[in-house]
Amino acid sequence: MLTTMKYEFMKNRILYAISLGTLALLQVVYLVMLPFSSIKSSNILIPLFLIFMAGTIIFFLIIINGISLFSRDLRSKSGYLVYMTPTPIPFILSAKILLVYLSSIIFTLGFFFLGLADLHLLILAGGKYLKDDNDLMPRVIKYLLDNFSTADVALKLLQGAVIVFNFLSTVYFSIGLSQTLLRNKRFGGLISFLIFIAITVFNSFVSHQISSNVLTYIFHVGLGVFCFIGTSYLLVRKIDL
Repeated sequence: MLTTMKYEFMKNRILYAISLGTLALLQVVYLVMLPFSSIKSSNILIPLFLIFMAGTIIFFLIIINGISLFSRDLRSKSGYLVYMTPTPIPFILSAKILLVYLSSIIFTLGFFFLGLADLHLLILAGGKYLKDDNDLMPRVIKYLLDNFSTADVALKLLQGAVIVFNFLSTVYFSIGLSQTLLRNKRFGGLISFLIFIAITVFNSFVSHQISSNVLTYIFHVGLGVFCFIGTSYLLVRKIDL
């Protein structure tokens, strides 16, 4: 599985390089502007805002790119070679999902915590303004930092992990259907998309019927595992090699 993850990583290396380059560029711009700005200055907030926004955008780009590569592997003859290796297909599928998940989370956390560190730098650079109760921005920033809880962040990360796994498993299952059972069927792509919508609606409906957050996320994990097993079965038994 590690070999497959390494192979998938190499296919995504350009996106990862662009992400790191974007992070470095925004950070350099921020550090250059910091000595010439104050916490009252709105111009210093622009690169800071862009750092948080870039993290969000890159998170979705990595997920979309991972889904696109999975679909392309099933549609192209060269992609089929991955599934003809001695590595069991469930391991290949696990490697694909795990790499997309880990890379999206790592890059997002990198942007997020760098943004928080930059907020600290901004306060240190203009600490005298924090005593001015007439300024809204210093008070907002100070409130965010004072109420930043490690436990809250850990909980949000856990919730995000469950949601991403559930989403990827559902999407991969729908793509697997379109490229196996529905491969040569008329409107096969449309049918698989409607199946994805149906699973998503079912997921949302059941989640709203469960009063406990813990049970809700257990259900999300269970549905994700079901879709993962279904995708593995389709690729093992039905893929047209």
